[in-house]
Amino acid sequence: MRHLMASPSVFLLLRSGDDWWDKVNNSVLWQDRIFHTLAVLYGLMFAVALIQLVRIECRASEFGWTTQKVFHLLNFLVNGVRSLIFVFRWRIDEIQPEVRLGSHLAFF
Repeated sequence: MRHLMASPSVFLLLRSGDDWWDKVNNSVLWQDRIFHTLAVLYGLMFAVALIQLVRIECRASEFGWTTQKVFHLLNFLVNGVRSLIFVFRWRIDEIQPEVRLGSHLAFF
C-alpha cells in the first residue's frame, strides 16, 4: 500500500492560512460588514417573532398569554436588542460605566 506524503509547500500553504484571520481581525471594514450582517439577521428574526406573535394573538386571543406567546414576545425583545447592539456597536464600545467599589452590589 502506498503512503501519501504531503510536500513541504502544502504545509507552508496551510500555515499561511492563518493570515486571513489577522487581516479580518485588523480590518475595520470587515468588522463593520460582519456586524451589519449580524444586525440584519437579528432584525429578520425580530420581525419574524413579531409577525408570529401578532398572528398567534389574532388566532387565539381568548387564551390570554400562553407559553408560545411569551416565547415569541421574548424572542422579539431579545433579537431587537441584539440587532440594535450590532448596529450601534462602536458607540456602545465607547461607554465607560462608573463602577463603585465600595458598594455591596458589585458583580464580577
